[in-house]
Amino acid sequence: MEKEAVYFVLGVDEEGRREIIHFMLAPSESATAWKQVLEDLCQRGLQKVEFIVADGLAGLREAAVEIFPSAHFQLCWLHKVKNLMAKVRARDRAALAYDLKLIYKAENLRAAKEAFTLFKMAWGRKYPKVVESLEKDLSSLLSFMKVPPQLWDKLYTTNLLERAIKEIRRRTKTIESFPTPEALEKLVYLVICQLNESWGRKRLKGFTVWQMQKERAERIFTHKS
Repeated sequence: MEKEAVYFVLGVDEEGRREIIHFMLAPSESATAWKQVLEDLCQRGLQKVEFIVADGLAGLREAAVEIFPSAHFQLCWLHKVKNLMAKVRARDRAALAYDLKLIYKAENLRAAKEAFTLFKMAWGRKYPKVVESLEKDLSSLLSFMKVPPQLWDKLYTTNLLERAIKEIRRRTKTIESFPTPEALEKLVYLVICQLNESWGRKRLKGFTVWQMQKERAERIFTHKS
C-alpha cells in the first residue's frame, strides 16, 4: 500500500476569517514540494502575506522567505519543543520544558530574551546542543511577539492548522485504503469545503486589532512624510 503526503495551507485574513486556501498531494514531504505549494499560491494571485507559521522542516524557511520576502516567519514552538525533548534525558524533561515555557510565555520580547539567557545558563553545560539549536532559531521562534499580544496564542504554534488536520485525518481514517490518489484528493477536498464553510460563520479574535494598529502606523508615517 502506497502512502501520500498531503500539504495544507491555512490562511487568516485581516478580519480573522480563516480558510484552508490550498492543499496538494505528494509522495513525501520535502522543502522542494513546499516551495511548489507556495509558488502555486502566488500563481493563483496571493500577494501580500504578513506572517507565516510553519514547522522546522529543513529548507522550508528559506523557501518561504524567497517566495514571500516581506512576511515574518514563525517557527512552531510545539514542534521545536518536541524536537528538543528528544535530546534530553527523561529525568530532566519536566524542568527543561518549564524553562522553555518561560521563554514563549514571557510578557514581551525583552523578557523572552532574558528568559532564554537564564535557560542558556541553566542548561548550556549539560545540554549544549539543545541550547545551540534553540539559540540558532530564537529569532524565528519569537517572531510572534512582533504583533499584538491578542494574537500570540494563535501564531506561536501551528495549532490552528493542526486541529484542522486532525479532523481531516479522522474523516479519512474511516476508509482503510483509497483505490487512487485522486480518490483521496476528492475526499480531502470535500472535508476542506465543509471546514471552510463552518469557519465562515465566525472570526478569530485579535486580527482586527492588528489591522487597526497597522493602519494607524501607516497614517502616522504618511503624515510625517
